[in-house]
Amino acid sequence: MRQELLERLGPMGWGRPQERSEPRSPQSRFLVVKVAQQEFLLSVGVVREIIHAPLMTSLPRTSPEILGIISLRGEMLPVLDLDRILGLSAPSEHAPLRCLILSSARGSFGLLVDDVEEFTHLLPHELGLMTSESLAEEFRVVSSVAMDGELARPVLDIELILSTVFGERKSDGNESH
Repeated sequence: MRQELLERLGPMGWGRPQERSEPRSPQSRFLVVKVAQQEFLLSVGVVREIIHAPLMTSLPRTSPEILGIISLRGEMLPVLDLDRILGLSAPSEHAPLRCLILSSARGSFGLLVDDVEEFTHLLPHELGLMTSESLAEEFRVVSSVAMDGELARPVLDIELILSTVFGERKSDGNESH
């Protein structure tokens, strides 16, 4: 019976172990998110959790990319608007549905997206590194592009996102390494 099932599923590529030429690592796994009907990738290694878009407390005199702060189990986190960071802030038909809680060297923060589509694995040869000269200004937070046949999906870099919103990280010489 198992053999019959494998034969039926075989033409679809199901039921067989996947051949892997390279080991999978957290850096090769990505979360596919949607913003303004465009897909972007984020490394799952930086994603702490995914929550429904929370109620936020707005902060006066902050950049428009900072929507406010939330308290998540007692931890105060800034929430950033990826739509505005990418310069895609045309009026949307609905409010963002998900907030990604991300961790970086600078600390944790929330990032609003329209939706979370799926998890995907990529091999190193499927990623093309980008330079800031090769990208439009609104995509300055993209570190690479994942190619899947004809489909190209930008890979977001959270350190570039934070540098864009909060400025370059300053070192005071007293940081512990």
